[in-house]
Amino acid sequence: MKVIEAAKVIFSKRQGNQVDVLFRCPRASDASAMRGYINTLSLERTFIRQQGEQISLEEEEKYLDSLLNKISEQRAVQLLAFHRDHLIGIAGVEMQTKTEAHVGILAISVAKEWRRQGVGKLLMNAVLQEAVHSLPSLQIITLSVHSTNSTAIQLYRKCDFHEWGRLPKGTKHQEEYVDLVHMYKTVR
Repeated sequence: MKVIEAAKVIFSKRQGNQVDVLFRCPRASDASAMRGYINTLSLERTFIRQQGEQISLEEEEKYLDSLLNKISEQRAVQLLAFHRDHLIGIAGVEMQTKTEAHVGILAISVAKEWRRQGVGKLLMNAVLQEAVHSLPSLQIITLSVHSTNSTAIQLYRKCDFHEWGRLPKGTKHQEEYVDLVHMYKTVR
């Protein structure tokens, strides 16, 4: 099985001579951009776990170092979406361990100004394809989504994810408890 090369370009869409959107694997030098991206999403208080908290560069570097190790060990894939030099989305699948070593957990986010323009769908399809190709033990992909995030739920259903359960009031979004919807997709 092929290991994902750091900074390998997965997808590139051009308009004229300029790359409009580019998906690639992360590299160690991406920590600052990733930190800025997640901190912006956190301040927006969108559908992610961080709701206003800010991550330090040291925390992001530690996370990225761990992620790059998992990628090299075929236990994770991650794609960064860029418009020019601006990080506009992140998607990844991380494998579980032990009795759940055949299960990967999907996470995806897109910057506010790029939502509802097809970037999420392209990024989702690219990360799913990369995960199937690069994670030999992957059989099932799972995800959790806020029940109030109807746009994401619709995208997941279009990508053949199926709801398998709900945790009532399982997450907090903008100071209000909402159901957490659990979904899965069988890939092998």
